[in-house]
Amino acid sequence: MVVEGPKGCLPEAAFSRSFRAPNVNNNIVSRSADRLSDCIPTVLTSWLRRTQHDTTLQMYHGRRETRLSSLIRVRRCAPVQHVRLGLFNSRSVANKSASIQRWISDSNLNIAALVETWHDDAASPDLIACVPPGFRYVEKARPRRDELSLSTNHGGVCLLYDGSLHARLLQLPTFTTLEAVAAYVHRSGFKAVFVVIYRPGSQAITQSFFDDMNRLLESMIIYSTSLIILGDLNVHVDDISSPSTNKFLDILATHNLMQHVTSPTHQLGHTLDVVITRTEKTVSILSVDPPLLSDHAFVVAEVECTTSQGNLPTDVRTVRNWRSLDVDMLVSDLCSSGSVATG
Repeated sequence: MVVEGPKGCLPEAAFSRSFRAPNVNNNIVSRSADRLSDCIPTVLTSWLRRTQHDTTLQMYHGRRETRLSSLIRVRRCAPVQHVRLGLFNSRSVANKSASIQRWISDSNLNIAALVETWHDDAASPDLIACVPPGFRYVEKARPRRDELSLSTNHGGVCLLYDGSLHARLLQLPTFTTLEAVAAYVHRSGFKAVFVVIYRPGSQAITQSFFDDMNRLLESMIIYSTSLIILGDLNVHVDDISSPSTNKFLDILATHNLMQHVTSPTHQLGHTLDVVITRTEKTVSILSVDPPLLSDHAFVVAEVECTTSQGNLPTDVRTVRNWRSLDVDMLVSDLCSSGSVATG
């Protein structure tokens, strides 16, 4: 590729005959001070410092042009040891938003899963009010059969995550017996696929539910990372005498998964809310508070983070700020240099 300047610019051969090449030690890798946010590194020699009225090789009367390094310093955070999770069946976030937000903040949660939010869409004011400063969320409201209906829209799931994490919404199959939202969540030293799930307790447990669970888990096989499922399945996972419970646990075992909550999470005494991970994942259930804000308990857990890089210390590295590349300024600098570059 050949980049040529406009007419009037000296070609490289003419430049070498007319002027003595400047000392390499005088070269400066720099950028314009008045365009710090959108300029690029350029190599400026003493010959380029000449003005229209100065035919000598002096640099702006002995002064270097004020340009700053294009290198920026980027801090790399050390991997976290644990990620703290929260799960709550709110049975409507309306009139509970402030309490939910305070629970997330006071519990120092990185991830919070809410089910039975009873919201209509991502712009629901009650749902937005649950979000602590710096948090973001992905959600899925229960579809309405009648969009003009003003009745309460039951169901709904939401995953909230703090500012240190990044999330990408994942597509799931369509289910008939459960509601779910999934996201790939990651940061330095941690990555996992999170699924927030809710099965309405008003519906009987049928074979369709187990088929949907199998389809959900099979759709997760393509992700070669940790899988964490949070939600309320309205299955009495503490009752091992129940055929439905045993069938559900068998499905988890088939997919190398296990359920970690062992305490009652409902006001009637059964364990309905679940934290499910792969069997090799270390999970600590920190608290299962008595049901107060709804008929379900607040569940808080910690998941151990693993990284192939180990526990790297926090360090600072220097990189070029390529995002500030200004094409117009690049063309201007090339024309001003009067040189011909080949590549």
